[in-house]
Amino acid sequence: WLEHKGPGAPIETSLGIDEAFRAERVVVEDSSRQPGFLSSTRKLPRVLAFTIKSRTRARATVELRENIPVSKVDDIKVKITKEKTTKGYAFDKLTGLLTWPVALKGNGEAKVKLGYRIELPEDWKIN
Repeated sequence: WLEHKGPGAPIETSLGIDEAFRAERVVVEDSSRQPGFLSSTRKLPRVLAFTIKSRTRARATVELRENIPVSKVDDIKVKITKEKTTKGYAFDKLTGLLTWPVALKGNGEAKVKLGYRIELPEDWKIN
């Protein structure tokens, strides 16, 4: 079921899997670190790597979307690690959604990386 939209209003829907493209998502780093000597925060870094492959001869641009956690608690901070994240993304702070336009050559592939860290206060316990 789709939500009712008025005539001419845009809608977004999935038409299923497009066999002409493949996407792979790999977790590169997922660890927790104890607070440093002069730090009072635990840092939980995450790095993800994506590979998008085209199986068609035509050039194409696809949109890669990935979300990061959004904190509703002031003590918890979620920050994008810019040096570990592929440039050219749009970021929606409200939803945590990052979006990249990825240009692919015919039968080509592209790689995208996303790095972020979750910062927790020292006195919080991690299970």
